[in-house]
Amino acid sequence: MHSRPSPLPGRGGGLGVSASQLHRNGGVLEPPVENEGPGAGAWEDILRPGLAGVFVGFNPSLPAWRTGHYYANPGNRFYRLLFESGLTPRLLSPAEDRTLPDHGIGATDILPVASARADQIPADRFRAAVPTLLVKLAANRPRAVCCNGIGVYRVLFARAPARLGHQTDVHLAGSAVFVVPSTSGLCNGRSAERLAAFQELAGWLKQEALA
Repeated sequence: MHSRPSPLPGRGGGLGVSASQLHRNGGVLEPPVENEGPGAGAWEDILRPGLAGVFVGFNPSLPAWRTGHYYANPGNRFYRLLFESGLTPRLLSPAEDRTLPDHGIGATDILPVASARADQIPADRFRAAVPTLLVKLAANRPRAVCCNGIGVYRVLFARAPARLGHQTDVHLAGSAVFVVPSTSGLCNGRSAERLAAFQELAGWLKQEALA
């Protein structure tokens, strides 16, 4: 991505909490982490060594943070696309996100700070968090890292991707790189492109497993 991703698609729809439950930290809208979400502000990666693919998002949506489950906003298409592309054998719910590694799938975010939209957080905070993400990915070495959103790729590589799907010219922490249009409910349209990108990832992983 370039220095200021524009726009930065969010990972959820409405706020899901009242204004009184939010506070401002340097102008950034964040939930009070000591009272909301999964355990005193902890946001747990779904990672383990040897996964087939790990999806990387910007940051947790407020529904995700509040429930402790990835892609928990009802408008997010993530789990349906996993199923429709063949990456999971059935349609999972957000509450089943911890079973994703059973299907070779992991999930993490660039920045473990919740917001209703990613563009409520300054771009430099995402860029500052990239080294930590790279350490985590290098430690777990999935076959592929999939950027959930073109903007995620821009943050990681400071440029736009050449295309959707497999980025054959780059690797990230030793893993192949894929890009899919954001699964967020805030990002309408591109349904066919989104599914095609997921299917390309699924097909590539299947071929790699047979190699």
